[in-house]
Amino acid sequence: MASQREQQQSYSERPDLDVPDFEERCEFVLERIDNNIDKYRTSFPSSATGPEMDYDEWDVTDWTPSFWTGMLWLAYEHTGDEKYREVAEGHLDAYEDRLENTEHIMEGTLTHDIGFLYSLSAVAQYRLTGNERARQVGLFATDRLVDRFHDAPGIIQAWGDHRDPDDVEYGSTIVDSIMNLPLLYWASEETGYDRYRTIADIHAEQLAEHFVRDDYSTYHVYKFDVETGEPIRHRAERGANYDSESCWARGQAWAVYGFPLAYRYSGNEAFREMGRNVTEYYLNNLPEDHVPRWDFGAPEDHIRDSSSAAIAASGLIELRPVFLQVTPIASGI
Repeated sequence: MASQREQQQSYSERPDLDVPDFEERCEFVLERIDNNIDKYRTSFPSSATGPEMDYDEWDVTDWTPSFWTGMLWLAYEHTGDEKYREVAEGHLDAYEDRLENTEHIMEGTLTHDIGFLYSLSAVAQYRLTGNERARQVGLFATDRLVDRFHDAPGIIQAWGDHRDPDDVEYGSTIVDSIMNLPLLYWASEETGYDRYRTIADIHAEQLAEHFVRDDYSTYHVYKFDVETGEPIRHRAERGANYDSESCWARGQAWAVYGFPLAYRYSGNEAFREMGRNVTEYYLNNLPEDHVPRWDFGAPEDHIRDSSSAAIAASGLIELRPVFLQVTPIASGI
């Protein structure tokens, strides 16, 4: 593994990427979207592949459907081609149903991932088309997310029934949740309602205080006492961590991306500094090919996580004005 000094230096220079290179890569992505647009016109790719590296067709109740919808909106924004807009707009019914359908609510599909789901679907649609119904769906989703906020600990509960003290997940949140805060910030800007922004700020502050270790690696899950607000314990979740004290690479990447986003909306310098710190940990623990192991504590020959690398790259774009004094690659990103 490269030394910390060498690893940081490798990111201190602007990548050799010009406009034709960028356009070529965009064409590659658009080709992939085009190859899938008919298959996933009214459904969504599964969140994981099968043995043949193919994706099943799933409904809207998983945590990743908006990644597909969001790619369609990006494709429409980049090209202006109505075929992308048509399919993406057709998804709005499913997202609205997810918020309103009692069966979905009882099945526990309205988790902290509401921010992922509706920022990339309803909010993206409203921003690009001005569709008032999409705006209302985005605001409805915001209120569903706010319902999961516990005042005493100042956290948005990740999963489970946030009204039931006997639920095993009562008072638990996850590092991924920082990526759901832009929905709250957007809603605050859109409505002038300060509580949305306040909840986002408080939740981000609690993540910074309790999830980030002294070396700026991150815990995965933390449980709080909902009545007193006291932190209870951290834990690894569902096999994501190599062990209870190691650092899940994708969780670290969510922090790399999420804290700069929180800074962009709030202007809180502490979030920008935390973004820089968790990013330095991330970069300093990468192997030479820059694709992290799924857990930074795992042996070097363990499985890699390219999704973590992609998330962190997006975070580096957010951090570009301050991190290692990197010159912006392009304006307006």
